[in-house]
Amino acid sequence: MCCGHDQRLLFDIQSLQNQLRSVKFLFAPRVCNKAAYLVTYFILRFESELLFNTLVSDVNVSVQI
Repeated sequence: MCCGHDQRLLFDIQSLQNQLRSVKFLFAPRVCNKAAYLVTYFILRFESELLFNTLVSDVNVSVQI
């Protein structure tokens, strides 16, 4: 991932976080969560817009890109 993409992803996460009542971020080492790591790797590499739209839909908030 390039720096611009990282910054965009962080901005998207912060945008969603600001619209939610309660958010908790937890760290899970990659070795303890291989399935989630592989899905996340694929999504971030190939389908980041799909991930963002799915998260927005799941939390039922309105976000404009």
